[in-house]
Amino acid sequence: NTSYVSDSTIIKAWAMVGSRADASSLFFARPAANMGSASTNTTWKSTAVAEVNKFKNYFAGQTEYLSSSGSIAYNERGTSGVVLVNASGTSTSVSVKANKMANGTYKDQITGNTFTVSNGTISGQIGSTGVAVVYNATPAGPSASVTPGSKSYTTDTLTLTLKYSNATSGQYSIDGGSYTSFTNGQTISIGSGKAYGTTTTVSVKASDGSTTSDVETYTYTKKDPNEVQRVYFDNSSYKWSTVYAYIYVDENTQNAAWPGVAMTLDSSTGYYVIDVPAGLENGNVIFTENYSATTNRYPADGETGMQLSGSSMLFSAGHSWKEYTPVNPTTPVPTTTPTTPTTNPVTQPTTVPTTTTVPTTTTPIPSNKVLVGDTNLSGNVSVSDATEIQMHIAEMIELTGDNVIAADVDQDGYVSIKDATAIQCYLVDLVDQAYFCGTYIGGGDDPTTEPTTKPTDPTPTTPIPSGSTIYFNANHWTEAGAWFAVYAWDGNG
Repeated sequence: NTSYVSDSTIIKAWAMVGSRADASSLFFARPAANMGSASTNTTWKSTAVAEVNKFKNYFAGQTEYLSSSGSIAYNERGTSGVVLVNASGTSTSVSVKANKMANGTYKDQITGNTFTVSNGTISGQIGSTGVAVVYNATPAGPSASVTPGSKSYTTDTLTLTLKYSNATSGQYSIDGGSYTSFTNGQTISIGSGKAYGTTTTVSVKASDGSTTSDVETYTYTKKDPNEVQRVYFDNSSYKWSTVYAYIYVDENTQNAAWPGVAMTLDSSTGYYVIDVPAGLENGNVIFTENYSATTNRYPADGETGMQLSGSSMLFSAGHSWKEYTPVNPTTPVPTTTPTTPTTNPVTQPTTVPTTTTVPTTTTPIPSNKVLVGDTNLSGNVSVSDATEIQMHIAEMIELTGDNVIAADVDQDGYVSIKDATAIQCYLVDLVDQAYFCGTYIGGGDDPTTEPTTKPTDPTPTTPIPSGSTIYFNANHWTEAGAWFAVYAWDGNG
């Protein structure tokens, strides 16, 4: 528990851990006073923490040498860098043995103070954080980039922004042609009049007057909008307020940081839709209602997303995931496009739901009598029936036939968490929230009759006389918010 550990002490500990050569480490933001609430602690953004992180990256692959002198602990990396920590205070002058550092003058990246290494001794002044990150960082060289990066596009033209940094000038080339100068932030347009399937390359480089950067090359492919790979989401059964699609290949290749990109409603299909960016055609997809959703997301936290495999896909009721090509695509087919697609279209799925979902119209009436809520068909409604529904939703088991009919407690045509909740309400006599739980359906009977069999509680061996008082010892039922219900019955129903 670090509640009573000061931020300065945590930063010092981080300086020694974060500067290590081969140790993996993470700097966690502390939780707020109440677990689950957002923290206002921003220690992780401090200059000292940031500079330690930069130091670790700068010296990646180089050796380390850990040592201490009095209250000073320090880690030398290679022969040109050291992180020093004053374990007993803040600002102090130091003079410690140089085990690996080469003679020379160095800079503390936190304070700007000068440190010297001479005759085997590291000397200098640690600043108020109690941490010094000492090395001479080589300034970043010139670089050039294009925004957006390599991608496919379905419009006639695509606008690109050319940028450079640590440079005084930049140049670009299209499809291997001669280089043309550009100003920082200049925009250019590509693709006009080009046929679908045409790939345009844009190469950029920058110079600071003495050094020229390596060439960076980007590719842009013009695609037929009628053949764009898309992901569709049928929200008619899930009824999420928003739908995000997180499309990724790995942690470095994704359509956006979690939770991804908000999908838009496509009026022609009634589904939410998003185009799959270039480079993610064979990636994975996770759907979520918002950043912190737990139940309204699929697949669950920690599970791998559903695979795209280069095809347009539809996610629908019952977690169904199928290839899909709409009859009327969202984007009209351009007049210059051949009417016959270059590849065989994927067969459009039928509207019949999967076996894990009750039909979307009305719950079928079975020929035999089924007790609504009796998911396991035991003859009684119990907590185990609600549990089976939850397992069905989580795809741990599959309910079929009379079992799935009994599980559709609210008779809306779907098996959902509402049905499990309705069973629990029925068991504690909250009948106004139990929907049709406890009634019969099928067999020619009116599905409004109260079942004659209640949960199989043991019948007392000695009948309790009318008017008696019943006492219950709740000494072991001490959970916060605990409450109790009594169910009494006689032999006449």
